[in-house]
Amino acid sequence: MNKKEIRTIIKSRVKAMSKEERTAEAVQLLAAISAEPHFVSANKVLIYNPLPDEIDVLPILERFKAVKRFFMPVVCGDDIKILPYTEEQRRGAYNISEPVGSDYVSINDIDLVIVPGVGFTADGYRLGRGKGYYDRLLNGAACYKIGVCFSCQIEPAIGETAEPHDVKMDCVLFR
Repeated sequence: MNKKEIRTIIKSRVKAMSKEERTAEAVQLLAAISAEPHFVSANKVLIYNPLPDEIDVLPILERFKAVKRFFMPVVCGDDIKILPYTEEQRRGAYNISEPVGSDYVSINDIDLVIVPGVGFTADGYRLGRGKGYYDRLLNGAACYKIGVCFSCQIEPAIGETAEPHDVKMDCVLFR
């Protein structure tokens, strides 16, 4: 299978999940993120605004914003830049909410990144949406990378399609 075929298969799996299944897995996953040792020790966390088929990780931000600094990606052309989280948001590329501001920070200032994906392997290979934004952002970054997904998004075939530019996650959390 190629990446396009794998994306189609995984997207259909996610679409077939009931609202109850999605909610149950998300609740378990948010608990797993909260307990993950690298998350516990991180001060600066890059999190994302979810698309409809991604795990909603924003409850993590709400729960921990008093004790951690959160940042969000902003799509700028072919790259992602990083802004501090703000309550004030605007619709950006792909109709994704983004924080408002211009005080960009370097990925090297981030301790931990929570990364969405279309799919993952259990050992860290990630399949994104095909534009390479996270691969470019995370290439050579020292921060800890946690991929998050529903259990139906774990697909071993992703590892067989991995290319040299594909950045592997340090761990993948799924339920």
